[in-house]
Amino acid sequence: MKYNLYCVVSCRDKNIWGREFMVIQFNGYLDEVKEGIDLLKNRLCYEIGTGIDITVEKIANGLEVTICNGIIKIGYSRKIEFFRALGLAIEHIEKKKILNLKQIPAFSSCGIMADCSRNAVMTVESIKTMLEMMAIMGLDTLMIYTEDVYKIDELPYFGYMRGSYGKEELIEVGRFAKIFGIEMVPCIQTLAHLKQALKWNYATDMIDTPDILLVGEEKTYEFIDKMVGWWQGVFESKRIHIGMDEAFSLGLGKYLNKNGYTKRFDIMTTHVKKVLEITSKYGFEPMLWSDMYFRLQSKNGSYYDEAVVITPEISSTVPEDISLVYWDYYHDKTAEYGKMLVKHHQIGRNTIFAGGIWTWNGMCVNYGKTFATSRAGLEACKNNNIKEVVATLWGDNGAETNIFTSALGWQLYAEFNYCDKPDDKHIAERFKFCAGADFKAFYDISAFDDIHGNGNIITENPSKCIFYQNIMAGLFDANIKGLEFNNHYEKLSKTMAEHAKNNDNWSDILNFYSQFAVVLALKCDIGIKIKEAYDNDDKTTLSNLLKNELCKLRENTVILGKLYRKQWHKYFKPQGFEIVDSRIGGVLQNIDTASFRIEGYINGEFYSLSELDDIRLPFNDHVYTPEQGLIRCNSHDRISSAGVSQF
Repeated sequence: MKYNLYCVVSCRDKNIWGREFMVIQFNGYLDEVKEGIDLLKNRLCYEIGTGIDITVEKIANGLEVTICNGIIKIGYSRKIEFFRALGLAIEHIEKKKILNLKQIPAFSSCGIMADCSRNAVMTVESIKTMLEMMAIMGLDTLMIYTEDVYKIDELPYFGYMRGSYGKEELIEVGRFAKIFGIEMVPCIQTLAHLKQALKWNYATDMIDTPDILLVGEEKTYEFIDKMVGWWQGVFESKRIHIGMDEAFSLGLGKYLNKNGYTKRFDIMTTHVKKVLEITSKYGFEPMLWSDMYFRLQSKNGSYYDEAVVITPEISSTVPEDISLVYWDYYHDKTAEYGKMLVKHHQIGRNTIFAGGIWTWNGMCVNYGKTFATSRAGLEACKNNNIKEVVATLWGDNGAETNIFTSALGWQLYAEFNYCDKPDDKHIAERFKFCAGADFKAFYDISAFDDIHGNGNIITENPSKCIFYQNIMAGLFDANIKGLEFNNHYEKLSKTMAEHAKNNDNWSDILNFYSQFAVVLALKCDIGIKIKEAYDNDDKTTLSNLLKNELCKLRENTVILGKLYRKQWHKYFKPQGFEIVDSRIGGVLQNIDTASFRIEGYINGEFYSLSELDDIRLPFNDHVYTPEQGLIRCNSHDRISSAGVSQF
């Protein structure tokens, strides 16, 4: 009997995504997708048995899904396309809709780069969860960005106490990814961004500056050989990302003392050649960030300097067997990306585009900036025949934003790959199915920093600044005084609590944000109130603030810390959370110190509160304009104190 599209398909209770299970019988070309079909049963809510017939066949290119007159067919070219097609088929069966769909991806490779080097090291299970979601979306590449978070036996201090991966862990996730046709690509650093790796005594002889390797030193290349060689056989892919971005002080430290001034472009060229000898030794096909080839030609060291001209001489220095990764998360005009892509084409090497899902600007993802820059960048890639794209998920200054809050951005990249110009409605429908979440539940996380409701293209991050600033010092009070942030955050707390109720499988993250808003509503103007009362010698108000608002703030910050701890330990290894512990602990200690000082002043123990006598200045002499915004600082040290935090 043929399946009736309009019959009830439930065979048991709904899963946590609120979807009913169905029974599916798969027929046809199944050998290479059988294992994945079995793994995705719970996520896609089906059981295998006699029920709905789905016929599977191989096709030349892309994917096809047909649902009509009780006949359901899936055609696919690559494994990853089958799993996207399977999701599309089930989505439309559930909606009881007829479908005749063909999708051909715009890019030969479209995926994610996940930063695991800024304290939040994803567990094996978290990576598997990410891979399952990627498979249903149709994303085919996952790069795990690891500066020093992999265990090299000969270098016990490399990645010491950082939650580093053992080979067996990454081999396991590599095998899991292969089931869905997802390529795992190692992503390391072989020049700069190695401060954590180089801070131990073993590295003394191979340091140029604190985060840059000493080019030309034999020990440097022995070290790189160990790093590159470690990845041989971990993943099946022959590709490897060797980094080399943002080497701003290259050749200006120990190298300068040892060799005298040398043209930095020549230093870079020499180093690339040496590292490529190592990657070749291990059979890897390398890619590296392209920015240093542009920065070293720019008078002001800018990556996106329009005055830089790519000459044949410059092109000739770039090895032919390398791919250049052009990273750009900042522009919101397609033409701006187009100009840079043209310059990359002039170099004449394979170009990979790396856009960004803005997870690195504080405590919250910024989707206004993400959508504006990603739409423009991906459209430029289509216009300029770029075939490989990746969405980066950075974790600057401690990875305080949970990487899974970026999932809506993954969906954006997936839909741009398979569709022409997907709008928000289309992305929302797909996200609801692929991630089991409402578009708005994730997008509203951006509202913590998008105070003006204009998309926050200028990347303000008041939520982090308010949360960490010292109550009695109030480094940001002059910026936010009179703006009634408390109303904004009170409303946002209720919004996020409602999202948590309606998105059960993401409630741990959404409940955290609801509580975060409670804390921000209490804290945003408490320092302003304390100073005003102090300036007016109003000890009655100070006493009320001490007994009521400071106590409430402390109680709710304790709750926030517990929620943060719970969701961190669900997704990430425990190493690295000590930084969060110390930061939230610092907030609590600061509340206690403020209470101690105010109580002492009220009781006459302190004649004055000198920290409140200081005039409040705008942070970093920054006065609000629509172009520059209100508050933007992502350094915990700068936010929490004007004092010295490190030598």
